[in-house]
Amino acid sequence: MADYHNWLEKAGVRLIGSGRSKRGTLDTAVAGYKKSDAIRREKRTGLTIRGLAKWAIATQLRTDDPTEGIELERGFKSQGHMTWREPQVE
Repeated sequence: MADYHNWLEKAGVRLIGSGRSKRGTLDTAVAGYKKSDAIRREKRTGLTIRGLAKWAIATQLRTDDPTEGIELERGFKSQGHMTWREPQVE
């Protein structure tokens, strides 16, 4: 990853919005995660903290997983939509 950033600097390539974020901050990590393929492999759409933590470890931005050991609660299971009865249709 360091080689990639060095190449970008030598080539004079500036990423959009890179002037607003400082390297090593959470803002930079979230922007990098959103651009990566890791977010496309997530089961849920959008940004998840667990996925961000795994990506940050893989790209050596973090050495530990702050979400390790945290269990998610199951959501409410609905019975679906009600079927209309005859008096409701008329």
